[in-house]
Amino acid sequence: MVKAKNGANGGAEAGRKRARQTALMTAAEDGAVEHVLALLARRTTSDTKARQPHTGQTPLMIAAEYGNVDCVHALLAASNPDARDNFGWTPLMIAARAGQAACVEALLPVSDANARNKYRKTSLMIAASAGQAACVRALLLHSDPAAATMPGKTALMFAAESGSVETVRALLDVSDVRAQTTSGRTALRLALESNHAACADLIAADVRVAVPDRVAAVSRLGSQMPLSMRLLASDERQATLDVVDAAAVASSTADRAADGVSVAAPRRAARL
Repeated sequence: MVKAKNGANGGAEAGRKRARQTALMTAAEDGAVEHVLALLARRTTSDTKARQPHTGQTPLMIAAEYGNVDCVHALLAASNPDARDNFGWTPLMIAARAGQAACVEALLPVSDANARNKYRKTSLMIAASAGQAACVRALLLHSDPAAATMPGKTALMFAAESGSVETVRALLDVSDVRAQTTSGRTALRLALESNHAACADLIAADVRVAVPDRVAAVSRLGSQMPLSMRLLASDERQATLDVVDAAAVASSTADRAADGVSVAAPRRAARL
């Protein structure tokens, strides 16, 4: 029985969608791997290339979307892993968006991880945009985190907008935190504009972020940014200590000079 989505209308639509599917598509959606194998054994490879009329998805794409990794493995031998649906999405992109990390890992060895959809998004960007941290971690081994869309958005920027702290954390160390979009927005600014305080705090606390940007972020969100506030407080304490140390050295030098002691004498003696 198909679970209804979004109430009765969603359930009816799901039913109509399944009615237009082949038996192999339905088995892939249900995760019925034995049925998938049986169908593959007695049918031609054209069945694996068949498309769902509305979405253009192949059985492999359907299995990837629903997280049926055993079906993904079964279908891969007779399927094109880089085929695209009606919206320009590959099976890897579909799995990344759906948060199906096991399917992402199964598809990665045979897929182009840096392929882009019509919006110029890679699978890594798609996973980041959806806040799918596990998929992001899997994709990072095969993807370029510095890749950007035409407006200049990187995976870290998409993660910052998603509000997923774990996704931001997965990308932060391998990304350019100061990178900007064509409109001059950084990942920190995008997190702030999206009202994702925890993401903004994590980014602002990165030592690569310019101090004025960190100060501006803390001024905007205050106590919602504890990591950044502690870092700023630590910077202020260190600056105070530096001033005190400099003053102490200057005072000591002045005292010795007043007593007629050459401050350079010890250094000359040390060189003898």
